[in-house]
Amino acid sequence: MWALILGSALNTLGLFITIPIINIYAVDAFHLSAVQIGFISGIWPGTVFCMSFFTGMLAQRRGYVDTLRGGTAVNGLSFLLMTFASNISIFCFSLFLLGLGKAMADSSSRAAIRYLSSTGDSERYFRLRYLLQNVSCVIGPLIGVAAYRFIYGKTFLISMLMFLVYLIITFTGLRRRDFKNESNDQPSILKNFSVLKDGSLQLWIMSGTCILIAYGAYESLMPVVILNAHGTRPNYGFLVSLNAIVVILIQLGHLKLFKNSSLRRSILFGFILLAAGFALYAIEWEPYVMTVIATIVVSIGESVLFPCFDVVMGRISPDNKSALYYGAGELRQVGFFLGPSIGGLLLAYGGPVSLFIASALSIIVAGVLFNRVAVRVLGSGVNSTARS
Repeated sequence: MWALILGSALNTLGLFITIPIINIYAVDAFHLSAVQIGFISGIWPGTVFCMSFFTGMLAQRRGYVDTLRGGTAVNGLSFLLMTFASNISIFCFSLFLLGLGKAMADSSSRAAIRYLSSTGDSERYFRLRYLLQNVSCVIGPLIGVAAYRFIYGKTFLISMLMFLVYLIITFTGLRRRDFKNESNDQPSILKNFSVLKDGSLQLWIMSGTCILIAYGAYESLMPVVILNAHGTRPNYGFLVSLNAIVVILIQLGHLKLFKNSSLRRSILFGFILLAAGFALYAIEWEPYVMTVIATIVVSIGESVLFPCFDVVMGRISPDNKSALYYGAGELRQVGFFLGPSIGGLLLAYGGPVSLFIASALSIIVAGVLFNRVAVRVLGSGVNSTARS
C-alpha cells in the first residue's frame, strides 16, 4: 500500500513541477500565439478524458501493476521528449503521451488501493493519498518555477526523475501476485461499455461533472474576476496557497480526530461547505475579507468531500471491474471543458455574482445526485457505515 500512496504523491509532484511552465516554455521556445497556447494546454487533459475508460479496460485485462508501470514509464518518456523537442509537433506529441500515461496510472493506482484496503480502511487510505497529493501540489510549482530560471527546458528532466523513482517503487514495492484476477472471464470491448448502464455510476459521473463545471469556471475565471476587482480582492496566487494549506491541515485533522466519522456525514458536510463557500464569493461587502473566508470554507469542503468520491466508487464497482469503473468515472472531466465556457458567458452578462451563484447551484445539484448514490451503496441514515 505504501508504494501506491507514495507513488501517487510522486506522480502529482512530477506533474505539478511541469504544469506552471509548459505554457511559458512553449511561448519562449516556439513563439506561439495565445490561441495556439490555448490549444496545446488542452492536449493532455483532453487525452485523459478520452482515454481513461479505455485504459481502465486495459488495467482490468492486463492487471493493475503492469498498467501502472506502463503509464509511469509513458509519463517519464513524455517529459524526456518535452526536454529535447525540436519542434512544436514533437512537443504536442509529448503532451499527448503525458495525458495517456496519466490515464493509465490513475485508474490503475486507485483500483489497486481499493483492492488492497478493507472497506473500513479505504477512506483512510484515500484521504492519506489526497493529503500527500496536496503537499505535492504546493511543492511542485515552487520547484518548477525556481528551476526554470536556471535550467530552462531541462526542468522537465526533474519531472522525468520523479516518474523514474515512481517506476522503481512499482518494481520494488508491488507484486503481480498480490492482485489476483477475480474472474477469468474477459468480456469483449463492446461488452465493457455495458458498465455505463450502471445507474449508480451514471449518477457518480453526473455529480462529478457538476462539481468540475464549478471548479473549471472558478480556476479559469477567478484570475479575471480578481483583475477586474482592481485590488479589492486578494491575488490569485495567495488564494491557491491558502487553499492548499487549509486542505493539508484539514486532512491531517480528519485523519487524526475524525477517523471514526461516518462517510455519509463527511459527504453531507462537504457538499454544504462547498456550496456555501461558492455563494460567499458572490457577496460583494468587504470583498477582500469575504474572498478569503470563502476560500477557507471551500477548501475545508473539498478536503472533507473529495476523497469520498474515490471511496464511493470503490463501493459501486464490482471487484473484477474496479479499474474499468474508475476509468469510466473520468468522463466527469467534461466538466472542466464546459465550466470555462458556461462561466465565461455568466461573467460577461451577469458579472461575478451570477458566476458564483451558478457555481453554488451546480454544487447543490451535484450533492443531490451524489446523495442518491450514497443512499444506494451506504444506506439511508447519516450515521450509516455500510460494508461491502
